Amino acid sequence: MSEEVQLSTPTLVRTSMEDDDDTTTTATTTKSSAESPSDNIKIDIPPASSDSRRLHSRIIHRVSPHLRSDTNNRRMFDPVALSLGPYHHGKPDLRRAEALKDHMLHTFVSDSVAADETKDKRFFHNQILKCISEIRGHYDRAAVDSFDDESLSEIILRDACFVATCIADPFSLPDLIRTHLGNPMTVYATQDLLLLENQIPFWVVNRLLNLRFGEEEADAYICQHLSLLCLGSSRNLTRLPWKENDNDDEEQLHQHQPLHLLEAYRITLLQRESPNKLSTLTSTDSYSSRTYSIRTLYRYINLPFRSVTYLQRKGIYFGPSSTCYKDILFTSHWCYGMLRLPIDIISEHSKSFFCNLIAFEMSSSDDLAVTSYVNFMKSLLESPEDVKVLREKGILFSDLGSDKEVVEAFKEIRTYGIDDCDSFAYVKKQLDEHCNSRAKTWVAELIHNYFHSPWSAIALFAATFLLCLTFIQTYYTVKAAN
Repeated sequence: MSEEVQLSTPTLVRTSMEDDDDTTTTATTTKSSAESPSDNIKIDIPPASSDSRRLHSRIIHRVSPHLRSDTNNRRMFDPVALSLGPYHHGKPDLRRAEALKDHMLHTFVSDSVAADETKDKRFFHNQILKCISEIRGHYDRAAVDSFDDESLSEIILRDACFVATCIADPFSLPDLIRTHLGNPMTVYATQDLLLLENQIPFWVVNRLLNLRFGEEEADAYICQHLSLLCLGSSRNLTRLPWKENDNDDEEQLHQHQPLHLLEAYRITLLQRESPNKLSTLTSTDSYSSRTYSIRTLYRYINLPFRSVTYLQRKGIYFGPSSTCYKDILFTSHWCYGMLRLPIDIISEHSKSFFCNLIAFEMSSSDDLAVTSYVNFMKSLLESPEDVKVLREKGILFSDLGSDKEVVEAFKEIRTYGIDDCDSFAYVKKQLDEHCNSRAKTWVAELIHNYFHSPWSAIALFAATFLLCLTFIQTYYTVKAAN
């Protein structure tokens, strides 16, 4: 009789030593218990370097096909004016921008040579060429296999210099685009910089800035750029958002550094001015940290959506919190509530920007903060009246033609039912409890109906005063007659 042997699923075991170079991965195939331990097969795989592990863990993903197939997202993910990186390089309708990138590369190198004669184009090209294997690892293999090291280094150098110049001198970009590509392309070129598939590894851009200006000045340029375009002022940031403290070494900084410019924007928009300011929103009442009945759980994660005007009728007022998309705070008082929302500006670029951030979170991020923020705002904005309230409170700003266009812009941003139930769970729960409180809502409706303007309040007090006078007059008339 033949002997039956059952092989269990291979198990991968990673053992870590103090030195990363000693890290080994062992694949062990275990047979049935009838066989001796000596029959186990062990294969030692050579350890990978830290750079190799990083490049395989951080990939600039392509947009998911089902996002592209959505007709609502037409032209949200493809560049119109210029290509950056290998994904869209060489497309006929983008070749006009190559002359612009050559001009900016020449300017970047000329200014560098003026400061240091050794830092010419060949110097920067060699800096890119030395890291070309790691750069390849950041892209889909099919997109970079057609380029040899020299040609890929040339593409990355030209495109990285373009991004570096946009960071160091953002005010000169519109004039250069207008000169080389025409006036209409100034809008699209800015939008193309923040497309998911149109990105250069940020550490490459940062290295070029460091070589050109020095680390301290390069960091100052990056802070100024992010402050200006994300926070609306060039003086907001004094330190890189991903630099936790000044004592971070190069390895720690590399781990926290954004993958590309789009992620740098995302990190900036999610950074709180005071880290402990809203700690209760993330540490208390998350549905995953408690035990609920299935009915309570369903109700908890499926709280009703309420618009701004509806919440106003329930006695809830609105105010700005900060520029951080995580800073949504609700405070309930005895007869009213205060909902504070992040300050944001909605423009022609907003739909493309949010669509690409959501695509990034879906592809490579465990944190769905931007997606959750968009879902929360979509639930609040149902009509132009809702936008008007937030605009008057200094929460939403827009350069679109009307409040209706702002509502439509948010409605057109698709999140495909993806959300983080823990995000703003405490806020949603508090809003639901406030709206379901009869005492609070009755007082709120009284104030909303009779005290919504000073004239109605004056009229109510005048009528009450006249009623009191009438009562007093009647009382003394009856008393005198007796």
